[in-house]
Formats: sequence, structure tokens, C-alpha cells
Amino acid sequence: MTVEEFHAFADVAAEAARQSAKVSCRGKGCNGCCRGEIPVADEEADLIASVLTPAQAARVLRFETQEPERARCPLLEADGTCDVYGARPFVCRTYQVTSLPELCWPELVGPARITKVISNPAVDVLEQLYASDLRLIPALKARITNKKES
Repeated sequence: MTVEEFHAFADVAAEAARQSAKVSCRGKGCNGCCRGEIPVADEEADLIASVLTPAQAARVLRFETQEPERARCPLLEADGTCDVYGARPFVCRTYQVTSLPELCWPELVGPARITKVISNPAVDVLEQLYASDLRLIPALKARITNKKES
């Protein structure tokens, strides 16, 4: 199964789960869960790196934080939309905010509760196949740097 097929399968399962779960995020630009050190599989990092524009790659390379667990993802635009929405990692597809929408803005009120919205054995198996200790931003920085050097 390719990473694209894996993502498509996860999207269908996540959408079905969102219909029955108490998920706070619904609209374009909702990004309460787009914080922290995002786990990513090698194949996902490769896919995301391949779709970055030069400006997006430069923004990733400039990104530094002292609080990675609270940091806003550098792939978000000013309006909160995701630059790589179509290629976003599995975790971004399947974990959603399930607490009050007001908690989506941790700098204002506190941490939102982010919950995996899929309870599907097939997705769980696929998630294990793509499991990785990689984190999105360091993985992208490495790929961008290697691309520049070659």
C-alpha cells in the first residue's frame, strides 16, 4: 500500500468517525490540534517535502522553538490553513480536538484535548506499519537540506 492509499483510507475512516464523534473542529483554517511535535513516517516526510514550494521550505528551515510540544506548525498559513493539506501526515488526518472549541487557542485559555477519532482495527494495523520515531519538522529540514546539497 502506498502512502497515498494509506492516507485515503485514513481519510474515509476519519470522516466516518467525525460524523459520530464530538469533534470541535469543522471549518477551513481550524488548527487547534496543529501544535507540537508531529510524528511522521519516512514516506510521509518524503511526500510532504516533494510538494513544498521554495517559500514553504524556507519557512520550515527558519523554524525554531524552545517549546516544541506547544509550537504552532510552521506549515500553517497566517489564516490557519495548512500548506500541505493534501499531503498532511496520518496523525493530522486522524487526531482531532474533542474539547470545547475555545480551548483550541492554547495561548488564550489552555490546552485543547486532542483525541484519535478513529477506532478501526484496519487503520490501527496500518498505523503500526507506518510507525516512526521521526518528527515532522526535523525530518523535513533534513530532506530540504539534502535536496539543496545534491
